[in-house]
Amino acid sequence: MVSTADILTAFLQVDASAASEPVLRRLGFRAIPTTTPFVWTPGEGGHSRAA
Repeated sequence: MVSTADILTAFLQVDASAASEPVLRRLGFRAIPTTTPFVWTPGEGGHSRAA
């Protein structure tokens, strides 16, 4: 049987120093190898562009 905890996944981006990593890991967070930031600029047709 699959539990709800096995299905739900959430992502949180944290801008923090390397010193915060042990604290975040203790709280159960894991690092994602890479992210692609996007910046939304109002008045440009509502399109996102890579930062």
